[in-house]
Amino acid sequence: MRLFIANVGARDLQVKINGRLYSLDVRPHEQEKAQVLEGFLSGSFNQTPDQLGVRALGKWLLQQKESQQEKFQQFLKEVVACPILEPALDLALGEAQTDEAQTLDVYLLGTDQPDDAPANLRANDTYWAAEIIKQWLCQYYKNREKLGQVCVLKISDIVPARWDEAYQLIASLKVAVDGNQVELRKLLQESQEVFAEISGGIPALNFALHQVVLNVCG
Repeated sequence: MRLFIANVGARDLQVKINGRLYSLDVRPHEQEKAQVLEGFLSGSFNQTPDQLGVRALGKWLLQQKESQQEKFQQFLKEVVACPILEPALDLALGEAQTDEAQTLDVYLLGTDQPDDAPANLRANDTYWAAEIIKQWLCQYYKNREKLGQVCVLKISDIVPARWDEAYQLIASLKVAVDGNQVELRKLLQESQEVFAEISGGIPALNFALHQVVLNVCG
């Protein structure tokens, strides 16, 4: 078994507009970017997002998936880009070609912070963006035989900017495997090869994932 695990950050899900990439994390002072992004999404789905930002737009885009399936699939095919995640995954899949019997399972960690978390941090929660990236991976890499299952794991009930809390949570995360709940730590131990992509997420969460993988895998 080979395993690829990545923290999904605010810049991991991007959209291509007129040859330029736009991330969903629109800051208050970025009015021009906000107008371009809002106008493009409104034109793509004939609806205007209620709110901008990673959390809000991630939720909104998944709603479009349910109500406008064909347009959402076109959006995945023509607009979505993952410039941080894609080269790392390409590298891991290339390495997996060395063993014909092994596939690469992908686990994406996305945040959904509690209501009492700082509003500016919560606005950048990535659980819904991770779900969209999962859809994109399954479409974009559908002809890559070495890509196994793609799963999204929710990081919730903590403020992931606190690395000690993030470490404890990642170390005890449960993953569904063949109908059973298995600790991520055990999956790491049993994997022949582990790729950890730690450049996209919250720094403390990246550090926590880094430490968990090193402690388990050596």
